Amino acid sequence: MVKYTEYAVEVNNDNGFVRQIDVFDSYEKACEFADSCDDVLFEGEYLNIIFIDYDENDNEVGFGTVC
Repeated sequence: MVKYTEYAVEVNNDNGFVRQIDVFDSYEKACEFADSCDDVLFEGEYLNIIFIDYDENDNEVGFGTVC
């Protein structure tokens, strides 16, 4: 059972994950942040937002790309 979800703003390129920039408690906050941080990207990189689900013991139980 999922107790809560966080949203991570990550940098990816054609090879996949490069680095995580920050984590937020809502998708809306993650989107607002992502809209303001294009200056952190290098050639060929793009932003990705993922969700991270946690259980009642704060264990990660799932994740995936939101956009």
